[in-house]
Amino acid sequence: KILTKDRVESIFRHTPMNRFGEPDELVGAVIWLSSERASSFVTGAIIRVDGGYTAMTI
Repeated sequence: KILTKDRVESIFRHTPMNRFGEPDELVGAVIWLSSERASSFVTGAIIRVDGGYTAMTI
């Protein structure tokens, strides 16, 4: 098993949403990035769809 119970609990303690994301929660970012009209002027971006994990671990 990749994620032990202790590791999952540690991740949740550092994630304001206190859970893992669901695939349908990623769809908006994927559609935007793959849309030629919406993101045609973007040359580089970091879009964090992580429930706040990155903000809490900096």
